[in-house]
Amino acid sequence: MNPSFSSSEYWWLNAGETPGYIPNPEVKPGSGDDTRLLPGKVASRQYSELETKNPYLLVRVFRWYNFSMLSIWARQMKILYGTLFWIFVASLLVLFAIPFFKTTPTCFDGIQNQGETAPDKGGPCKALDERLLYPLSVKFVRVFPVKDDTYMALAYLDNPNKEAGIKKLFYKFNLYAEDGLLVAEKEGSTFILPETVTPIVESFQGISKFKPVYATFSVVKEPFWEKMKNQTKGIDVNIKSISTDKKPRIDAEVTNLTINNLYKLHFVAIVYDKKGNAFAVSKTYLDRLKPGETKNFVFVWPNQFKEDIGKIEIHSLIEP
Repeated sequence: MNPSFSSSEYWWLNAGETPGYIPNPEVKPGSGDDTRLLPGKVASRQYSELETKNPYLLVRVFRWYNFSMLSIWARQMKILYGTLFWIFVASLLVLFAIPFFKTTPTCFDGIQNQGETAPDKGGPCKALDERLLYPLSVKFVRVFPVKDDTYMALAYLDNPNKEAGIKKLFYKFNLYAEDGLLVAEKEGSTFILPETVTPIVESFQGISKFKPVYATFSVVKEPFWEKMKNQTKGIDVNIKSISTDKKPRIDAEVTNLTINNLYKLHFVAIVYDKKGNAFAVSKTYLDRLKPGETKNFVFVWPNQFKEDIGKIEIHSLIEP
């Protein structure tokens, strides 16, 4: 009977002889059958055979591993460089866009900036901070009869502020009878020049029933102060003659000492008695005065003065 062949056994064979069985002492029998186990040796031998059959397999595995790692690293570097590039581009766009979106300080932004003393006032702004200015002072208010039912009201305002004026001052006159009864009222507007006196004159007509004996003056709207030049310093006014006949008359002349055309010239004449009380007022107007030009103008009253003239003031005002 021929013995069976097993991969876990070795056979010895000489020429002309029956093969003999030589047991492998390194292989030990298993627990449940005739199989023999070679602990530690089979795997080692298989690894040796694998290494012998594929001598470059480990190198290939190593190269594949390196290639995979290099690919991952390359992708990471690509993402990193791409991110840095777009951050750089975005930064440049922001830098170039800032001048277009940056809010430049102005005198109309409602914010106190650029050296202003209040929001949009002072500093480079035309508007001025009224808290830093002297208020207007009303020196006196008078009402004068002109003829029959016609009266003239005068408010004498002083503005001591240098290069600060009001382009439009809104005001109100009230005329009262001797018993305090309100006889007439009138609202109007005018300009206030810097560092000078501004006489404000209003005419009232149709007053016949009650005779006004005194007047009041009030500002009806908060004035808006702004930077302003007083052009009247460039003109010269002289009184040429005074007539106190039945119809008093004052002749005067004005000369433009500047090299510029002057427009909208207002003149107000106030006549005082010997005690310094104003008793008459009149106003006139010139539309234009050329450089170096001299023009005549007159003030007239319909009735003879009842008081002797102590002094005459002529105030020149040029609209800003």
